[in-house]
Amino acid sequence: MKKPFISVLSMVLILSFTACPLPTDDAQIKPGDGNEIDDEHDSPPEGGNEPLSLSVRISDGSPAPGSLNVFSVGSLEEGTNPAEYEIWLFPTQRGNDSPIAQWNVNNITEYPPNDDGEFVIPVNALPNTTFVLLVMDVSTTPPNPVGIVGLTVDDHTQILELPPGHEFTGTLDFGNVVFHDTDIGVSSLTAAQNEGAFSPEQFSRLTELAEFSNAIRMVFNLIRNIDRNTPDQYYTEGVSLDVSLDELKSSLSEYTSSSEIPFRRMGINIYSHDSETEMQLFYPDGTVIHDDFRFFNQGTQSAAKWFTVLSLEDFNDHAVPGALWPLKNSSGEILAEFDLSVSIVRDQTGTPMVPIPFLEYQFDGEGDMVESIVMKWQYFASDGETPQTIADLALLEYMIDPNTTHFQNGVPTTYGFDRCCWGNGAGSFSGDLFEAFVDGPDLFQSDLISQIGYRFALYRISLE
Repeated sequence: MKKPFISVLSMVLILSFTACPLPTDDAQIKPGDGNEIDDEHDSPPEGGNEPLSLSVRISDGSPAPGSLNVFSVGSLEEGTNPAEYEIWLFPTQRGNDSPIAQWNVNNITEYPPNDDGEFVIPVNALPNTTFVLLVMDVSTTPPNPVGIVGLTVDDHTQILELPPGHEFTGTLDFGNVVFHDTDIGVSSLTAAQNEGAFSPEQFSRLTELAEFSNAIRMVFNLIRNIDRNTPDQYYTEGVSLDVSLDELKSSLSEYTSSSEIPFRRMGINIYSHDSETEMQLFYPDGTVIHDDFRFFNQGTQSAAKWFTVLSLEDFNDHAVPGALWPLKNSSGEILAEFDLSVSIVRDQTGTPMVPIPFLEYQFDGEGDMVESIVMKWQYFASDGETPQTIADLALLEYMIDPNTTHFQNGVPTTYGFDRCCWGNGAGSFSGDLFEAFVDGPDLFQSDLISQIGYRFALYRISLE
């Protein structure tokens, strides 16, 4: 049973579809001026597809600036059939294994257009967890996702995942949202123009994290592979990224671009409740991944039933947008298909984007025992060249959960934060992700940390 939803706002989401010309590369989407494509480019290039355009607003009931009505709903142009589309509100609650929990498909709510061609989502549809708005083409069987409604931050970045409904503080107006040869809808009204929709802290967090939000596109794999009538029969994917701790330099300033960071390999896990079927993942072109071709299932010991490790180069060569990796059983039947290009956030050069902790040890007076570890968390921005340092602890802990972060030395002892006791291979740190103090057992200069693991975005990171 769904939990009751309580909101301090009276919100309704209204969307209306219109057709608009396909913009050429130099066409401009003008924010705030009627949300129209530059009419100097009023015809699509030869062989192009007509883009889908819609007007979107989440309202707290107050009139829009310059408007006499609460809602600004665009008119339908001739030839557009709104009945071919639905808006699906998709909650994105996280899972323990599968990055986005498979049970979210049980809580998808579909909204067909009303008699006026409007898509209206009432207040009790905004969940008490994060969510995305999907535009679905329901003229096909099964329905086909057009894409996710995005709120523009800059020319390259959109906010895709929205906060729980009760965290909105005002109207959120996307303006005109255009899907043009991509599964991300670009809004003409920007996040900056919607600052009042969120608290200052929430607005800062959303815009800071927007360049990492592409990973939420993993919802497309859930929709593709999970039958909503039988959600317990599922196959989902999750990836992990390994970085060489030995080869990592002492600061991001010693690198000139993201491509120089010693990323090593990608791990791919398949999660399921199916503990019996032997399975194998194939490259999109149908070739097998393993030279020792075999099907296997990990059984009941964990939710991860199948796994493999690829070099980052091998993964990047095959994980291209739209390329589906089939998961098959030993009879050749396809159990699921995954677009792994959505499983990790990559910058404009194709290199993974991830905050990395650069360590500095603080020793006792004799220089033998570690008292604390100072961590400077840094990453390259989406251009792959601009270094960024995370200085806000609240933002860092939102990005990286201290409770799932661990450190291991060669003994091995695995340290976590604020453990009640230690010994028998377990250790405890106090402090935070900026500076971790050793509670026990002692950590010596002769046996420093050799592995760090943490979750970021929707995947796992390992420095070792």
